[in-house]
Amino acid sequence: MMTLRQGLVRSKNMVSIRILQAITPQYAQDYLTRFGFDKARWPAVLPLALGAGGATPLQVVNAYSVFANGGYRVTPYLIDRVTDRSGNVLMQAQPVVAGDEQARAIDPRTAWVMDDILRDVTVSGTGARAHQVLKRNDVGGKTGTTNEAVDVWFSGFTPKLATTVWMGFDQPRSLGTNEFGSGLALTTWLDYMQPALKGMPESKPAPRPDGLLVDNGEYYFSEFPPGQAVASLDLSSGDELTDFLNNRRSTDGVDTSVKPLPPPPAPGGGADAPIQMPQALPIPVPQARSAPPAGAASFPPIPVPRVDAEAPAQAGAVSGPGALPARPL
Repeated sequence: MMTLRQGLVRSKNMVSIRILQAITPQYAQDYLTRFGFDKARWPAVLPLALGAGGATPLQVVNAYSVFANGGYRVTPYLIDRVTDRSGNVLMQAQPVVAGDEQARAIDPRTAWVMDDILRDVTVSGTGARAHQVLKRNDVGGKTGTTNEAVDVWFSGFTPKLATTVWMGFDQPRSLGTNEFGSGLALTTWLDYMQPALKGMPESKPAPRPDGLLVDNGEYYFSEFPPGQAVASLDLSSGDELTDFLNNRRSTDGVDTSVKPLPPPPAPGGGADAPIQMPQALPIPVPQARSAPPAGAASFPPIPVPRVDAEAPAQAGAVSGPGALPARPL
C-alpha cells in the first residue's frame, strides 16, 4: 500500500488520481478556490489531479504560501505605499496578514501535515537537492514535469519566503528528453533562494495542532483514525492498477474513462447545447467518528460528498510569460 505522503514524496501521480476519485473532482474543484485559483479554469475531471487547469506562476506561489503560512492565504501586492515629495503618505497598503482569521483558507491540521510532507520531498524525494544545497530543515517544496518536458516547475518555501519557478518556451515545445522539475527548475530556484536565505535564521518547526494522531510516522485527523484509509491503492499484484489504467473499476468492471470536455454552449442553447459532464466514480469516504477540535473549521466549510452504494505570498516568484497551463506539482 502507498500513502499520500509516499505518493507525493516520490511523485507517484496515481496516488493523487486515486484520492481525487475518492473525494470526487467536483469537491476538489470547489476546494481549490480556497487557494485563489479560478474555478472556471479547472475542470471537474480526474486529470485535475495532474494539473489539468490553468494558472500563472504567481498564482501557484500564492497557493503554496498557504502551507507556509499555517493555512492562511494572503494576497500578493506590489506597492506598499505612495508618498508625495514632502513625505506625506498618500496611500498605504493594508494587506490581510497570516494570523488574521478572515484569511484562514484551510484547516490548520491540513496545513501542518502538508508542510511536513513537502519537507520530506526536499529531504528524500524528488526535490532532495534543495536540502543538500541549502542544508536547512525548514524548507518544503515540490517538483513538476509535464509530458515531453514541455514545462518544468519547482515550488518551494520556508515559513518566511515562498518561490515558484517555471521554465518552458513561449511557443510550447520540449525542453529536452532528460529535463525534469528536479533539474532546470530546481537549479534556478536554488540560484535565487541561496542568496535570499543567506543570514536568515532557520525557523523552528511549528507545533503540531490539536486533533492529529500519529501512527507509524503518518498523521491522521482524530475523527479519521488509522485503519479508516481513503483511496488506498494496492500495488502488490498490479491488478487494481491495471484495471484503473484500462479505465475500468476492479470490483465490477464499470467503465471509469474520463470523457473529453464538452464544447461551449451554442448561442441560444437548444439541441447544440453541451452534454452533461460525466460524474466521477467515487470510492467510499469514511464517516466522521467525532467532531474536529474547536476552532479547526472556523472557515466556511465545503461539504464533503457522500455516496450510498460504493470512491502557492508573493516572494521571489519567477514568472513565465502570461497565463500558463498548470501542471503536476
